[in-house]
Amino acid sequence: MMEALRLEALKDGVDLRLVNPGFVRTPLTDLNEFPMPFLMEADAAADRIVDGMTRSKRFEIAFPTRFALILKLLRALPYGLYFRLTRATLPKEKLE
Repeated sequence: MMEALRLEALKDGVDLRLVNPGFVRTPLTDLNEFPMPFLMEADAAADRIVDGMTRSKRFEIAFPTRFALILKLLRALPYGLYFRLTRATLPKEKLE
């Protein structure tokens, strides 16, 4: 959706970027009771976003890199396999 919106906005001189952060430590994530791989501090996440917006002309700013690559690989799988793998990460009580 953002890809299509970006094309429309560019006609008006607006450059949109997509930011896909991993888990960032905040008061809200501090309440999570599940594992958060590659958890990063808010200041580090903000630095990654600013760097991506100012130094890079990439459309997508995704970090941490390892986590983003894992998620992109998962999304390349057929839906049936993707849902089986991601469902396995949910606690059993969420599945009932």
